[in-house]
Amino acid sequence: MALWAGLLLSLGVGSIAIQLVWLLALAGALLLIRGVLWQAVSIEARQWLMWWLLIMVPALLAMPDAVDPARAWRGLLRLSALALAGLALLYWRLPQQQHRRLLIAVAGGSLLLLIDGLVQAWLGRNVIGEPLFSDGRYALRVTGFLGVDYGWFIAVFSPMLLEGCRLIEPRGRLYWFAVPLLILLGLLSGSRASLMVMLVGIAAFGAINARVTGWRFWRHLVGPLAVAVVAVSLALFVSETLRLRWLDALGLFSGSEAQLNQALSLRPELWSLAWDLFQQHWFNGVGMRGFAAASLEATRDIDGLPFKPNGWSPHLTLLEIAVDLGVIGLVGYTLLCGWLLRWWWRAPELARAPALVALLALFPFGSTLSLFAPRVGTTIWLMLATALMLAAAERPGSEEIDACAA
Repeated sequence: MALWAGLLLSLGVGSIAIQLVWLLALAGALLLIRGVLWQAVSIEARQWLMWWLLIMVPALLAMPDAVDPARAWRGLLRLSALALAGLALLYWRLPQQQHRRLLIAVAGGSLLLLIDGLVQAWLGRNVIGEPLFSDGRYALRVTGFLGVDYGWFIAVFSPMLLEGCRLIEPRGRLYWFAVPLLILLGLLSGSRASLMVMLVGIAAFGAINARVTGWRFWRHLVGPLAVAVVAVSLALFVSETLRLRWLDALGLFSGSEAQLNQALSLRPELWSLAWDLFQQHWFNGVGMRGFAAASLEATRDIDGLPFKPNGWSPHLTLLEIAVDLGVIGLVGYTLLCGWLLRWWWRAPELARAPALVALLALFPFGSTLSLFAPRVGTTIWLMLATALMLAAAERPGSEEIDACAA
């Protein structure tokens, strides 16, 4: 329990989870060398490897044309470490009686991150003294101690908090607290793209539970969502800085290219560069995270875009896959997302929320963080390993596999 809870909770505290993955990968490699790992390979472990190969194979095939081979190889090494770490975790499965406690513990960690952000919004500093963040374009925004990744993280992890509420109080009374808090902190984080992902996550959480328990489940969410709308409206009315940031999005409907760029924080410029690169390297791409190097000079000419020494990402998941891994990568990504969606829709009760977290991190129209960034990759693959581990307990014969692993 301590291993699993510590690992999943560490996803919310910077790079700690990434370091733990390397330790787990080392353990997985040792188990593999000893021959112990393959003796306990389960259906879930084989499925895990198939999902992983749908990204790993296109990434390997992109290597001959990689613009930045060193960065691409580091990405491949990190993917390999995640594969070994996931196999080790599926070998060290958690006893079934601890599964609910694990999900509630992760939900509790998510709640603490939200409270930390609320404290920061109220007092100007969070519980460890981190001040509000200014990006130079808009006024101050909430980041907790996660920095600019805060909005993305609370959006992607929102199903875990909702799942904790469902497990603790099935009648839905905790949603009246959790849903408005999630959406309010999404607003205060200043990340419009992340708030969109959060709303998708809440809708998907409602849809899967309504499918299983009946459409009356929506009644648990509709009221809290209405409260959230009122809370957001009040926040926009009270705070001029919030109005400037969020009403800027109305530029999407202006018909003006300049206002569209402003509303989308210059993302259309990056999308245009990515599309051009994809057309030039359409088959196998420019290598994992190759867009940053391939577009480094071009991004200098984008007026208002800050210079990044390591380069920018395309800031759109589909375009990132297309430009980095080409058509081969798009095929692998489409197969992975389709497979995961089907698996999630049919998954056992406790496996659904972690799988949804991974799907939100893979969201094709996500435009906040790079899909191949360490935080994103670690979140995707650790949550998929968690979902498979939780699902394994519901499969006939899982007791024998547990005995073998022990």
